Amino acid sequence: MRLFFTFCLFAFCLGSNFGQTTFSDDFEGYTDGAYIAASNPKWSTWSKKPGTEEDAKVTKEKAKSGALSLKIINTVPAGGATDLILPFGARYATGQFNYKMSMFIPKDNNAYFNFQGNATVGQTWALDANFFANGVMVLSNSSVAKLTAAYPVNEWFELEFDINLSYNLWKVKVNGNCIGAFANGTNSIASIDLFPINAATLYYVDDVSFSHTTQVTKVGLDGGLSEFNWNNGKLSGTTDKPILTFRNFGDTTVNSIDLNIEIDGGSMPVAVNNLSLKKGQTLKLTLPEITLKDGLNVVRANIVKLNGQSTDEEICNNSASFLVNATAPAENRAVLIEEGTGTWCQWCPRGAVFMDLYAKYYPKTFIPIAVHNGVNDPMKVAEYDSFMDFPGFQTVR
Repeated sequence: MRLFFTFCLFAFCLGSNFGQTTFSDDFEGYTDGAYIAASNPKWSTWSKKPGTEEDAKVTKEKAKSGALSLKIINTVPAGGATDLILPFGARYATGQFNYKMSMFIPKDNNAYFNFQGNATVGQTWALDANFFANGVMVLSNSSVAKLTAAYPVNEWFELEFDINLSYNLWKVKVNGNCIGAFANGTNSIASIDLFPINAATLYYVDDVSFSHTTQVTKVGLDGGLSEFNWNNGKLSGTTDKPILTFRNFGDTTVNSIDLNIEIDGGSMPVAVNNLSLKKGQTLKLTLPEITLKDGLNVVRANIVKLNGQSTDEEICNNSASFLVNATAPAENRAVLIEEGTGTWCQWCPRGAVFMDLYAKYYPKTFIPIAVHNGVNDPMKVAEYDSFMDFPGFQTVR
């Protein structure tokens, strides 16, 4: 009996050292029209008000499995009201965290959710996930796009986040296929916030699950690509040299990188040598010049070799895509913008910066006019200003 007790105590301690937290909900245990947070205390709302307009309802309108799912829809014209929270039980900053859910986003609608980085909501946004009606999703942290990819419109798809927090490696999968990975500026996770961000938001959620374990797999040689930046305008014919970020995720120093850039059916090799990137270090890579065509442009960068080796230990983060919708400008037409400003206005230099920026992006199709206002403004043109009725400063028309 004493031996048995000793074995049980050892097993308990082992389980504590490699502890695991799990949760799943397929919504089949509820009734159609029921508020989820009022029905299950594992769910909550932003203001901790289950059963109110912040809560979301179970529905039989659509389901990935069984007969029921969760409907996320705006209940006020500008979006919002519904603000559903699923706490993960703790704030996790190490270990392996996995989150899955199935989503259905009807045609001409969009979706949004975010991960919170602290147990108290509203303190830290770990990740914002926007799903636009054109079938493009953008994952961002602090307004920096971490991953841009396509998602299936008007059909169910499984979205998965497989996150190695100990190495800051956030992998994203759609229907089991990896679509990219990145290092997050906020490397912690505590809850998900399902929030209809605007009037066009409508989506369904089914088969939600998450798990956390303290065990992680060590990574030796591994590099990843993320954070494409296109710094010029987005009219067809625009050219730029996009920038993307390479990060060493593994324990092995990276000395050389070989890339292949794919766009419009062609490819361009890029080689970077004489490096010494330690674990966690990043490098901004400027790509060859690219010209946008009318419509959707897909730029894809692929890691071909690291340190002369054709494979590394994590292929999920070896590719990064950047999607740009370019518009053909109307012939012999330009956009005229009038900015309400003033020499007295302490906020207005921001407007001047943006006017200059857009004039640079669109030199032939953008006409900026700064309209100064104010009794003592030496740059005021009274004849022009008298026709304007700006509600605030700075403001543009």
